Amino acid sequence: MSFNLKRGHIYAGKYIVTIQDQTKLIEIPFAYSGAGNTATFEGEFQVLRTDFGIGGKNVILSNEANISIETEISK
Repeated sequence: MSFNLKRGHIYAGKYIVTIQDQTKLIEIPFAYSGAGNTATFEGEFQVLRTDFGIGGKNVILSNEANISIETEISK
């Protein structure tokens, strides 16, 4: 895992993501905000479902899957 500041409170991190036994290194952009003893991280990214072996060749499913993440951490 590594991350760097893009601008303001926006960062981009490289994370190892595993879905259905398929592992990929993915860059995930996220926003950081902190107040007092609490920090919040929010991000959105897309993966190609076929990169993770989901759905096979399917004309009904979109090739992209949208993923949203929000977490709050306290000290």
